[in-house]
Amino acid sequence: MTDKLAEALQAVTLNAPNWRTLRFVQAARRLYKPRSVVLSPAQYVELNRRFLEQYDESLTNNELQQFRNSVEDYQARLDILGIKDFQLRQPVTLGHAFRKIFLRALWMLVLLPLAIPGALLHLPVGWIAATVGERFSYEMDDIATLKVFATILLLPLLYLVVASIIGAQFGFWWALATVIGLTFSFSASVRIIEAEAGMLVSMISVARLARLGSEIDSLRTTRAELVESIRSLVDKYSDPDMPRMFTNQDFDSGA
Repeated sequence: MTDKLAEALQAVTLNAPNWRTLRFVQAARRLYKPRSVVLSPAQYVELNRRFLEQYDESLTNNELQQFRNSVEDYQARLDILGIKDFQLRQPVTLGHAFRKIFLRALWMLVLLPLAIPGALLHLPVGWIAATVGERFSYEMDDIATLKVFATILLLPLLYLVVASIIGAQFGFWWALATVIGLTFSFSASVRIIEAEAGMLVSMISVARLARLGSEIDSLRTTRAELVESIRSLVDKYSDPDMPRMFTNQDFDSGA
């Protein structure tokens, strides 16, 4: 059993010498993977592992080191501007960004009438879950986990209490309808939060497009050059006997 667990962990673990190298490998993987291909989690790990193993074997290769420097410079520019690599895969116009903002705002207006009825019940649950998470842990991952568990425990209890009160006054079917309605109301509240976050991202994108248009165009050009470089390096240095994860047709469909 221990051996099987070790093998399973090894299959999803990357052993990079340091965080900087791991970050470079992941950036190279994003540049290499065609946009049209969807990978499973295991395939993501396998692709990262191939890049890492080949890089470890070629530490003295000047061409690879120059490519790493270029990738790290590109990543640093992304970090300074606060944007992600995937946002440069295709141009985003101001009209497209405004359209996304409008659609998300419209979606929020549609969901709002469903979310309001249960808000008075759900907001205290959210406050209690947040308080529990922050009081009993200082780690962000643990706080998020505690919030989820607190919500999972409190919501059914809350619905049971409300259903019991409604059932005692109006009967079983009204109690059942109340629980179903509260469930839909909670789902609508979650969707509104998601739409609000998405709308905020779209508004930030509009601001960046208006303020950093030339810099983003420059980064997009740099990205295209790095994509060509990584594909050329893979063809040049990869093991010819190792089966490829992508075909030429995948690459022709877009970066």
